[in-house]
Amino acid sequence: METLQEHLAKAAGGNFQQKKYPVNPIFYLQNHGVESVFRFIATHPDMDHLDGIKAFFAVFNPSNFWDTDNNADKDFSTETRYSEEDWKFYRQLRDNKPKSDPKPDYLFRPTR
Repeated sequence: METLQEHLAKAAGGNFQQKKYPVNPIFYLQNHGVESVFRFIATHPDMDHLDGIKAFFAVFNPSNFWDTDNNADKDFSTETRYSEEDWKFYRQLRDNKPKSDPKPDYLFRPTR
C-alpha cells in the first residue's frame, strides 16, 4: 500500500485525492498552531461541508459566519453517517441570525 508521503509526491501535479486521505480540520489546524478562526464560510448547506461544524465552533469560536441565503432542510429519518446535531447547530446559526458572535453574513442567494 502506498504511504501518504509517496502519494503526495506523486500527486504534486494538483490532484491530492483528499477523499482518499481525509484529515480532521480541527486536528489539522491545531497541529499547525492555529488557536482561533476569524471566519467560517459555508459554501453550500450539504452535510459533507458541515460535518463537525458544532465541534469546530466549540474549539475555534469563529466570530463571523458566512453562508448562502438558503432554506435547505435535511432528512435524518434514514441512517446517515452525518450528525443531526451538526445540522441543528448549522440551522441555529442560519435561522436565528444572532446579533453577537458569530455574526452571520450571507454571500449570495443561490439560483433556484
